[in-house]
Amino acid sequence: MTQTINHIYALNLYLFAFKLKSGLTADLQPVENPATVVKEQYQPILDQFKPQFKDGDLNPQLHSEDALKSIPGDTLDLLETQRQDRDFYFKSGLEKNSNPQKPKSLYSLLLYPQKISDTYSLLLHIFRPQDPGYDQVKLALAEIEQFHPKSLILKDPKMDFLGQTLLVTAFLPENTPTDDQNLRAIAEQLRYHLFGNYCDTFYQEGKLLGSYIVEYGNPSRSLDRILIVFYLTEATPEKIKSIYWNLPEFFLYYHKIAHTFQFSRQAYQEADELIRNIIEVELRKIMKLDTEAETSNLDLEGLKKQLITLIKIAPKYTLKLRNLEYALNTVNINVGNYERILKRFQQETEDDLEFFVRFLNRECQTLPIQIQADLNYLKPASNLLDQAISSIRGLVEIEQAKLDREKADILRQSEEDEKDRDKSLERTISTLGVGLGAGGIASSITSAYIEKPLTLSYLEKSLSVPPIILASLLSVGIAAIAGFITWEITKKWK
Repeated sequence: MTQTINHIYALNLYLFAFKLKSGLTADLQPVENPATVVKEQYQPILDQFKPQFKDGDLNPQLHSEDALKSIPGDTLDLLETQRQDRDFYFKSGLEKNSNPQKPKSLYSLLLYPQKISDTYSLLLHIFRPQDPGYDQVKLALAEIEQFHPKSLILKDPKMDFLGQTLLVTAFLPENTPTDDQNLRAIAEQLRYHLFGNYCDTFYQEGKLLGSYIVEYGNPSRSLDRILIVFYLTEATPEKIKSIYWNLPEFFLYYHKIAHTFQFSRQAYQEADELIRNIIEVELRKIMKLDTEAETSNLDLEGLKKQLITLIKIAPKYTLKLRNLEYALNTVNINVGNYERILKRFQQETEDDLEFFVRFLNRECQTLPIQIQADLNYLKPASNLLDQAISSIRGLVEIEQAKLDREKADILRQSEEDEKDRDKSLERTISTLGVGLGAGGIASSITSAYIEKPLTLSYLEKSLSVPPIILASLLSVGIAAIAGFITWEITKKWK
């Protein structure tokens, strides 16, 4: 039977949040963030604690390296990491516990923003200082709210936000059963009291430096996670001190891997939608073109529209493939970084840190394999897309050539018909011109020699034809003969 508890001891809440400073986001978009984005993250959280601390104490300033020369010596530059000493902001609250010998502050706060390569890292640590017998924290709303746990839940939908890890550590009351089932139930109780329904998906549990640890969230589906550690021995927090300042870098590589993988899944889904909704539809259309080509029923305008559609899709699809290849390379690089830091932690703590090794042996193996499998699935469609574009472009060129030939034939026939009409008109003009010319000449000659009428006798009847009519008839006859001869001759004209 699981046990519920009413209080814990030395509660510590840690926020590890990460945002790109410069470079490329997972979708290959350039980003350049000023240091003020870190202050924008932590300042609303610090504002929650103003009643518990001196007024004005909770406003640490961030400065660029160029401005260091002009700032007072006692001002901390929280983002300058080149100095030998660590820059952080630490403050104890005004309220003290009831320890009669040496009262300690009920609340303390540590702020440690820094630059890690191309990323801004924020470590914000709010805690009840350890003081045996005087560091109890009741799991009651009024007391839990003094830690303002829900203010640690950052919401940043931009692609340059890599996610956050919330780490909770505490000691349990004496005689608490320490079997995994009971500890997990208590962890769930504590998670709900602190964060409500946020990040409520159980992921794994195990041992860390001799104590119990449970994780909520999933690196393949979420950028946020909660780690809860119940100290079962005093040796655990002592060992954690040796790696404390390097936890931000260690968690950064976890989040870069998770962030990049989740983006790769988005890129894969978008590419798959292009395949199913557009590329496959267009390919099925192409498969019907053979039948249409045999019947000379291809629609040239339809082919052109199809070609334009595929040409527009091609760069989008290629970009998705490039994003996946970039994601695979990024994941592999950060897997190496994670492994490097983990090995150093193992040496410093003299422990195998099996809980963190799981991520290396499980997700760091399977996530790159999944991205590579996605690439292997999508690349054949890229080749098909190229072939489809080439096929349709070829059909368009063939159909366009056919159309051009048909237009040329029509134009040539029209020109030939025009030439025939011109030739016919020329023959007609030539025939009329020769005929009329010959008739005119004949009329002039015959009218000069025919002076008497011609008398025709038929069946004892006679008909007298005047000279002018005789001349006219003779002229018409000669004109007709001349025109006929001309018409026949012009038949041989080309």
